Parts: sequence; structure tokens; C-alpha cells
Amino acid sequence: MFRIVLLFMRRLWLPLVVFAAFSVLCVLVYQHLEGLCCQDALFWMIHPHAIETKHVHNATKLFAILAYAGVFGFQIWVAERVAVTIFKRQGVEAWRAMANDINIEKLNDHFIICGYGQVGRTVVDQLNRLKIRFVLIESDEGLCRELLKEKVFVIQGDAKRHDIL
Repeated sequence: MFRIVLLFMRRLWLPLVVFAAFSVLCVLVYQHLEGLCCQDALFWMIHPHAIETKHVHNATKLFAILAYAGVFGFQIWVAERVAVTIFKRQGVEAWRAMANDINIEKLNDHFIICGYGQVGRTVVDQLNRLKIRFVLIESDEGLCRELLKEKVFVIQGDAKRHDIL
């Protein structure tokens, strides 16, 4: 789960920082144009429909259009970053790994297979054929990714370690 959060944070830090700076700028401009307090200026930035057009300057109206377009643009930018993260190879692998971990935690009465070598493959094939639940422990990270694609419950690590078992 931490890997997924870290992956999203790496993808979203720039849009979020730029949006925070844009928000501060909008608040400052609204305060300058109409003499608003911070909360009202932030509210106007997010909800430009709340601005009473008969009681504000024309500059405020034009800036509200710019602020609305900016907020809309940031929404698209963040949505694009999220979509790219989810559907990119690393994002898909992270989601599969998370689903794999959740499914493994739910397992009861299962076999543990240590390694996917020649004997391990035979055991996995037989257990799959007999529909017997198992968890495979494999140290090769690339092989673990391939097995995750095949929806095999696999844990990447050394089976000699008790915390992995």
C-alpha cells in the first residue's frame, strides 16, 4: 500500500504545488480587487458562481473567468496524472501487487511453495489443476511480476526469512 501512495505522490507533487501557488495568487488578487478576507477570496476562487456580478468591478469579473479556467485546467492536469499513474506499467503492477497482498491476507488453509524452479512449477501446475489454494514465495522480482500477471498468489522475498513466511 505504501508503494502505491509513494507512486501517486511522486506523480502528483508538481501539479499540487503549482495549484497551491495558483490558489495563493488568486486569493491575493481577489483581496486586492475587492478587499475580501482570505476565506471569501478562496471561496470565490473555487465557486465563481457565488460572485454577485452587480456588486463587483469588471476587473474582478474578468479575473474570475481566468481563475475558473485555471482551476479547471488543474483538475484536468491532476486527472491526467492519476490516469497515467494507474494505467502505466508501474501503476498496473502496483495495483496487482496490492490486490495480490489483500487476497493473500484473506487466505486460510493453504500451501506455501518456496521457489518457482523446476519442482516449484510442477507443484504449482498440479495445485492449480486440483484447485487447491497456495501461495508461492519467489526471490526473483521479474518472475514475480510475470506471475502476478497470471494471477498467481506470489510473494517476492527469501523463503528462509520468517517474516516472509
